[in-house]
Amino acid sequence: MNQTHIKDTNIRSICVLRLSAIGDVLMALPAIIAIQKKHPNIKITWIISPIEAQILKNISNLELIIFDKKTPIKSLINLKKQLKNRQFDMLLHMQPTIRANIISLFIRAKIKLGFNESKEGQTFFINQKLPSVKDDRLHFVDGFMQFAQALGCDSTVEFPNLLGNAPNNEIEFAKKIIKNKTLVINTCSSASFPYRNWDKNNFVALIKKIPQEITVILIGGNTALEKETNQYIEQNTQALNLTGKTTLLESVAIIKYASVLLSVDSAPVHIADCVQTPVISLFGATNPKQTGSYLYSQYCISTYPQGLTSQKRFKSHQYMKEISVLEVLSIINNFFEKEG
Repeated sequence: MNQTHIKDTNIRSICVLRLSAIGDVLMALPAIIAIQKKHPNIKITWIISPIEAQILKNISNLELIIFDKKTPIKSLINLKKQLKNRQFDMLLHMQPTIRANIISLFIRAKIKLGFNESKEGQTFFINQKLPSVKDDRLHFVDGFMQFAQALGCDSTVEFPNLLGNAPNNEIEFAKKIIKNKTLVINTCSSASFPYRNWDKNNFVALIKKIPQEITVILIGGNTALEKETNQYIEQNTQALNLTGKTTLLESVAIIKYASVLLSVDSAPVHIADCVQTPVISLFGATNPKQTGSYLYSQYCISTYPQGLTSQKRFKSHQYMKEISVLEVLSIINNFFEKEG
């Protein structure tokens, strides 16, 4: 199986297969932007989940085909209909999962490019591999950029404007809320990964020590964990709680116009990269060298064990508990002092 750069110069259409999650989609996005920049005439179609599609709606020249994982049979039938008469020159198989492998069977493409490592049998569903990666601590952004490099793009990483260039309702919404120095806090990771979270009492203690001239805003989705956590914090502090009260793009706009974001390992870390808002990130159960902020790693507080040469994720609160309130407060205070 060939592992070199794609030499076919007749590629006119590309299908991208990466359904989720939001953070992973955003880390894959610079590769797509690089391809668009290098090959503006290539038509790119992205098969993606509904929520993740919302955050890409302002990306130009990108066709989105929705695949809802909640209704897999129905979605496969719909996908088959949509792709019935379509033939792509190339498939970028960016999601090495069984579900994505099955979906790839419905995508006709001359070249099917996937990762070098065989995860969940992906190697049986592709006919081209990316080069082998020697450093398994490679940041996911750089890992995805290999797809662009296979098409002759350089390694320059560029994050797109998720909000578009024209004024919109999301921007106006954020500007009405954010008037001065603002710290936006994302307290929770996905409900599937509770070990990435910092204790809610730590957030309460932290917010109580933050200078009063700094506005604190809590953001989050509609999950029970996010609502319960942030309601508790709201009841015990002066923070403004917007959890479950904003659309995804409104949250993007709030992060964009914030002075700084504080977040556990979750999608907002990567949203901050896209809108170029500094992010103070808290990592313990996962490796920030792989999934942390690409642009603002200097603000990362990590208790993840050093020296590991694998993508190990710890199912334990042990390491997040080692992050102290005073350590986080010190970085926040230093940031605002520098920013004036």
